[in-house]
Amino acid sequence: EVMLPKLNQKDNQFGGVTVSWIQENEAAPETGTKLEMLGWSTNEVEAHIPLSQKLITNWSGATGFAQSLLRDALNAELETAILRGNGVKKPLGILPSKATYAVSRTIAGDFTFEDVAAMVERRLLRGDSAFWLVNQLLLSRLMKMTDGNGNLIWQSSAREGAPSSLYGMPLYFYPHSPAVGEFGDVLLVQPSYYLLKEGVGPLIDFGKVNTDFLQGLVRIRVLMSIGGGPWLDGPFKHANGTETSPFLALDLPSA
Repeated sequence: EVMLPKLNQKDNQFGGVTVSWIQENEAAPETGTKLEMLGWSTNEVEAHIPLSQKLITNWSGATGFAQSLLRDALNAELETAILRGNGVKKPLGILPSKATYAVSRTIAGDFTFEDVAAMVERRLLRGDSAFWLVNQLLLSRLMKMTDGNGNLIWQSSAREGAPSSLYGMPLYFYPHSPAVGEFGDVLLVQPSYYLLKEGVGPLIDFGKVNTDFLQGLVRIRVLMSIGGGPWLDGPFKHANGTETSPFLALDLPSA
């Protein structure tokens, strides 16, 4: 397990620092820094695939192909955990995290210019740059997105390729995004606020189990250990009461 300190910013964005105006020779009030410790432990995750001994014997690239499939499957599972994981034997995901700020969408099942503005407005303006993760089935909404005057704002010409950014920030169509209209189908993320603790691996094993010997099978397994989660345990609360976050998720319309 790795332990890292963090400021308790629930009541004071500066972690307990008190600022006071005092007269000459007047004693300053006592103050104290509020530090908390966050811990991440790694959990093992593995993927395996059986191959026939005949296939391995007759195709020299069989094991390399299988290893590539295993790594891709493992990476897909890891990305899903970083997005949705509940923190039990896996990383805590962005969507279940208390640090994620839910931005109510304007129209159910849609993604509008008003939604973009509302999400950008809640972005934490410190740290690294942010990027968008968007369900690919929202592409048509982006192509038709207009401002208040009816002007196309994302793709002005069908002759040109789809832009790679939105509001100056990179945009990626993400295969692990929730369905269109669900919480998190559009995300605005600052990755430096998500911490990963890597353990061992990936390690590759070959072997047989149960009746594999009789059936002529060889199993290939990839094993690794990893843990992680958001560094903040809630949205960042500023002195004027405004809440911003490095993790912004488009939600259902407000009631």
